[in-house]
Amino acid sequence: ENETHFGEVQYFARLAVQEGRDEVVNDEDNDHGHGNGNFVFADVVVLQMYSMPDVQLLQQSSQVVPVSTLLDDVLVIGIKSIISIVAMVPHTFTMPSREEKDGFFMVEKLGLNISNLGVPYSVYDDHKDDGDGDDVE
Repeated sequence: ENETHFGEVQYFARLAVQEGRDEVVNDEDNDHGHGNGNFVFADVVVLQMYSMPDVQLLQQSSQVVPVSTLLDDVLVIGIKSIISIVAMVPHTFTMPSREEKDGFFMVEKLGLNISNLGVPYSVYDDHKDDGDGDDVE
């Protein structure tokens, strides 16, 4: 399956799993002693899943605003399966039918590079203070 899915991290964990198993061992699928008996640690993440993006809103936004809803589905995956960290921003959208729909839109990179965190940025270098007091530009 080559689809990208979104999830909200609930927990990170390290589990002991039977060596040679690719999936996380659960009671229904446990070998109960079959195999070589060696256990290794698997670093996993527990995710609460988001729906696939709303197709209508995605098309209307020219593939710019993927809108999803938070589902009750929980999934456990290996940490190395995470390909990116994104923000899922809550928002109420008005559909073309005037119906309001609550959802979350995905933002890949938040703009810390433009926020003023008390650190001088080169974008402010154009404004030199000559020490004369109040300057009007």
